[in-house]
Amino acid sequence: VVAGYKRLHFLGDKKQLTLIFLALVSITGGLRLLFIFTSFSRLPLGDSTTIIFSSPVLVMLFSICILKEHCGIFRICAGASLLTGVILIAKPPFIFGTGDGNYDFLGYILVCMACFMSALGIVLTKKISKKVEKTVILFYLGIAYVICGSVGLFTAGQPSIPALWEWGLASGISVLGVVQQYCLIYAVTLESPARVTIVRQMQIVLAYIVQIFMFDVMPMWSDMLGAALVLATVVIITFEKQIVQARCCTKVDKEAQTKEQEAQTKEEEANKEQEVEKEQEANNEIEVEQGDVEKSEKLVD
Repeated sequence: VVAGYKRLHFLGDKKQLTLIFLALVSITGGLRLLFIFTSFSRLPLGDSTTIIFSSPVLVMLFSICILKEHCGIFRICAGASLLTGVILIAKPPFIFGTGDGNYDFLGYILVCMACFMSALGIVLTKKISKKVEKTVILFYLGIAYVICGSVGLFTAGQPSIPALWEWGLASGISVLGVVQQYCLIYAVTLESPARVTIVRQMQIVLAYIVQIFMFDVMPMWSDMLGAALVLATVVIITFEKQIVQARCCTKVDKEAQTKEQEAQTKEEEANKEQEVEKEQEANNEIEVEQGDVEKSEKLVD
């Protein structure tokens, strides 16, 4: 409705590559939704959550390959810290060994594909963000959600007629999902996908706040530690530019100091050489004077 009201073009700049990327963004968005809900029904929630929330690592890799972004040690450390926090929170059975021993290979493939689709979709969104309007991207994502959601409902789900309050709750979730997706697309147009996905993991901390105050459920110490890691990572990555600039300024200052020291050393060496030359000249003059005195004495004799 918004795109139609603004009379936006639904094909972007009409270039073939843009249309391909737009189609891929829609397909990855729809498949991500299908894979997430299918994997939730087959795997422990901790395993699914851990793998899905590890998407910033893949986003960094795709950003390097597709967007040609620089990924330094700072972002690598941020990704590792975030992944550690997610693992501490989710406590996946395949790491902590708390499962029942049944390994659902298809379930893990589905959740890994969901993580892959999420990372690829957000990077491709960044790729076309300056050529296609945000509302147009959201429109095609909505179509993909409806198609993939319907396929999942009639193939892997059990269609039914829920109660009226469930319809209201589902409608509220849908509206919030649309707002969340629009904000995500808007954020990607302004910032790096890697930074956006890392900051998005702040939802883990917010979920614990809701859990404590609304449901009166206290998290474990490992959950608190993991949430603290996630929060610290989000805060640090928010000030990435300032930290990197400060480091660069420090390096520049050190290089400038080194150059000044080298220049001072060269000046001191040059001054020493000049002093040595002056001493040699003075000694030569003294020797010449002494020679003249000796000659004059001989002549007098």
